[in-house]
Amino acid sequence: MSILQLSISSLLLYLPAMTANMAPVFAAKYNVITWLNRPLDFGIRLRGIRVLGSHKTIRGIIVAVFAGAITGGIEAAVLHQKISFGFFIGAVLGFGAIAGDAIKSFFKRRLRIVPGSLWIPFDQIDFVIGATVAGIFFVPISFPIFLFAIFFIGCASYVVSYIGIALHFKKSL
Repeated sequence: MSILQLSISSLLLYLPAMTANMAPVFAAKYNVITWLNRPLDFGIRLRGIRVLGSHKTIRGIIVAVFAGAITGGIEAAVLHQKISFGFFIGAVLGFGAIAGDAIKSFFKRRLRIVPGSLWIPFDQIDFVIGATVAGIFFVPISFPIFLFAIFFIGCASYVVSYIGIALHFKKSL
């Protein structure tokens, strides 16, 4: 498989996860569905430290899954595939992406890394790993595509984060 094929395959496969990963940032910026802006960990502490932190919310999960589903459905329509399956896979990848981010946050808190501070490379690849774990049960994900996605999407995620900061969508990398 050529680099171009790996790039296209990775982009198409992980696009729902990428949009899902960005959706909570936009939901917070534009204060969408505020009644769901509740901490996912309900403020519970483990050894005095929040389990996930205040930035992981119920709203974040819902908008991530919704964004992933919409992206998957659009992809399926454009690629002349079954749209309902596209919505389903998009939702699964979106959920996996946001779950990967939440799991990373759990470990970040346990290591006492300050919320919002950079934890390279995990801040850039957590959603790819989560989407892969969730999606592998429903779509074939080859090891080369996964590795390429970790590297390519991980690097691109870093660049997108810088752009998000410059446009005032994000406060930190």
